[in-house]
Amino acid sequence: MNLYRVESQLTTLERLIPHLTQHGCDISAQDAARTLMRCFDTAQLAQEHRLLAGAYEQLRGRLKDIAEGRSGYLPIEQVAEFTRCYREHLLRVESRPAWRRAPPLDS
Repeated sequence: MNLYRVESQLTTLERLIPHLTQHGCDISAQDAARTLMRCFDTAQLAQEHRLLAGAYEQLRGRLKDIAEGRSGYLPIEQVAEFTRCYREHLLRVESRPAWRRAPPLDS
């Protein structure tokens, strides 16, 4: 997943919270949750960063409930923790010399 796409997905995740507050678990929220899970499920999060993988595991259960229309609740703390961890990871990867960079977080 390239940096632009990762940032776009993180922004979508952050925007999902106010959407759920205003519209509940509507079709748009369910579609967004499915897309986010598909995107982050294919990333090899545990390979690079255990804290990032742990933050996603907590968040994934909430996204799954939203995707299946069972819940309209997404804790801002979990979203903030995941997005912070992911952005920190991206900064670390980008600050490495090109020859030392790990492969991107996707399969």
